[in-house]
Amino acid sequence: MSEVFVDNVNTATIDIGDIKALNGRIASSAGALIHETEEQYRIQVKKLDNVTAHKKATIIENTVTGYNTDYRTRLINDGNIPVQSEKCYYGGSLDLSKSGYLEYINFDSNNNIIYVTPWIPLKRILLPER
Repeated sequence: MSEVFVDNVNTATIDIGDIKALNGRIASSAGALIHETEEQYRIQVKKLDNVTAHKKATIIENTVTGYNTDYRTRLINDGNIPVQSEKCYYGGSLDLSKSGYLEYINFDSNNNIIYVTPWIPLKRILLPER
């Protein structure tokens, strides 16, 4: 759906096409569907404000997917949104092979998701190569 990037809390709209296009590890279709459904529920039924609903939906998304993402870091920047996870939990245990990564959700001028970048290790970004 054009003009809607994944969801629009003000119009109670979820863009299933965008959700289907999320094919990353952190930014996954399953995680996004859970997040958006929970967020809309908390706004429409529980009457929470948008920020509180988004925060609580991110916690639910993290619980289900195992990735530890921060609700505050998802900022639109020149056609992409960074999504990072410093830690990943699988079956209740820390999974170091999936921890410390960043993805970018790329979208076009109509706010349609077109691609999710492959994982980039956070330490490659944060630490200079020697």
